[in-house]
Amino acid sequence: MAKFTQKDAVREILEQLTSEKRKLGFLMGAGTSMAVGLPGINALTSKVDGKLNTAEKKILSTIQTGIHESPNIEKILDKIRLCRELFEGENGGEYYGIMGYDAAKALDIKICNSIREVIQSEPSPSA
Repeated sequence: MAKFTQKDAVREILEQLTSEKRKLGFLMGAGTSMAVGLPGINALTSKVDGKLNTAEKKILSTIQTGIHESPNIEKILDKIRLCRELFEGENGGEYYGIMGYDAAKALDIKICNSIREVIQSEPSPSA
């Protein structure tokens, strides 16, 4: 088996970045967002929760209860995306109060849009 080299890793990243078909997002380490005037993960979690309706908040609360350590928006999204995989494109069944694939997908999109809204509305440190 061939060894995956640093050069291979750089080539893979470059391929990902230049693809017009793929959408990329970067998650940086703890504190990076706060250094540029954006909320940390816990504040972001609270702000996103404030943008959800009552039913969506109930689902997030149910998911948070099952996360034993630091139930933040990143871990919540991981669980929602796991639900999407478990539903396998079908709309039967329920996980964490999410009823089917379409509901999991819609909630995922709503949370991501809420994150974008929070980030776009936060002032920069120089403002």
